[in-house]
Amino acid sequence: MQIVSRITLTLFISLVLTNCSSTKTMQGIMSSWVGSDINQVIDRWGFPSEEKAINGRKIYVWDKSSEISATKWNCTRILEADQNDIVKSWEWQGNNCPYAEWGQYKSWRRD
Repeated sequence: MQIVSRITLTLFISLVLTNCSSTKTMQGIMSSWVGSDINQVIDRWGFPSEEKAINGRKIYVWDKSSEISATKWNCTRILEADQNDIVKSWEWQGNNCPYAEWGQYKSWRRD
């Protein structure tokens, strides 16, 4: 039983540390785009999954979802642009956002 408890504790600590790392990484990625033209983001990230217009502002949503063995994984990035297409604010959520900027995530941050 002690081995199972140690494994469970190790997995829990790893999950917590990964989540903290993911938060810092995503905050850096998302905030790097504030002040940019939304078309620069689209050039880098590809077309958004969804786009909405509200009171002269535009909301762009990129949703990356997958399901493995009945477990759902997702990372949603949301950018708000003004009437001049300049990114003004951001939000992100999910349980599968990157904790490091490597592989496919290297291009998420503005250079």
